Amino acid sequence: MSEPQAAMRSIWYFVGIILTVMGGIILLTGLWNLLVPPEPAADGRNIFQHLHPSVWWGAFMVVCGLVYLWFNRQPVRS
Repeated sequence: MSEPQAAMRSIWYFVGIILTVMGGIILLTGLWNLLVPPEPAADGRNIFQHLHPSVWWGAFMVVCGLVYLWFNRQPVRS
């Protein structure tokens, strides 16, 4: 009797997990900064702080991670 072959996941599935988790962390940090704004820097380094880039990039990373997970959800048979 032959043993059943184990199905392997594509590397892009794990990239999707990492993007989703890291994007979620960045998104939550950006949302926290919306609720509790940080102190402005004394030297004016945060000139684009009003655009909230952590919210946008976090949401973008979560969406990209979910796309990777969606398209690579099936295990690869060898």
